[in-house]
Amino acid sequence: MRFNLKMSAVSICIFTSAFARVDAQSFRKGSILLSISEGTTAVDYSTSDGGRNNTCNLMTGNRDPIALEYGLSSRWGIGLTSGADIYNIDIHKQYDYSNPIKPVRTITAEVTLDVYYHFLVTRRVDLSTYMSVGANSIGIKGTPGDGVPYQYTASGNVIRTGLKGRYYVTKRFALMNILSCYNSGFSTQHMTGNTFGGGYSTNIRGLAWEFGLSYRIRH
Repeated sequence: MRFNLKMSAVSICIFTSAFARVDAQSFRKGSILLSISEGTTAVDYSTSDGGRNNTCNLMTGNRDPIALEYGLSSRWGIGLTSGADIYNIDIHKQYDYSNPIKPVRTITAEVTLDVYYHFLVTRRVDLSTYMSVGANSIGIKGTPGDGVPYQYTASGNVIRTGLKGRYYVTKRFALMNILSCYNSGFSTQHMTGNTFGGGYSTNIRGLAWEFGLSYRIRH
């Protein structure tokens, strides 16, 4: 009788601890995660008009994305990311703009489909690697001192891969760190309204380092 009671107690402890470990995981099937971050990019900003005029410029910029992820299993997740990168460039040098003006703001916007693999998951730590593919666009608009507006818009694709780490300070809120590398290309084909840079393609490739917050909507 005493042996049976001990075995029952041990079985209950094992059963309870097994479920406790599952519940304690910071990522699992059905998890829904919302993330927002901000960071710095270091890139090679290149332009080309088909081989006659090619320029490249190493520069830094700012990145500002928001991401949503859904857990397909205890290791795999799928999501969407929408973000923008901001650079200050010399459009006279990069696109042979006729009127020399001060560096102007360039904004690239992207929407990507993301696939995640969570290779280390504990109660507080969630480390994953991911790959993203999607569409992007670039826009340069303004009005210089002579009052004549300028515009350059182009569209294309982007591919990104990286590492994402979360540390949960509460049950739902986590501090987040992201390191990624990416390559994006833009073309003016089928674009209308451009006042400069006709025929110029743009390529931006480099690294991004981000910090942010993550909220677990559903555990």
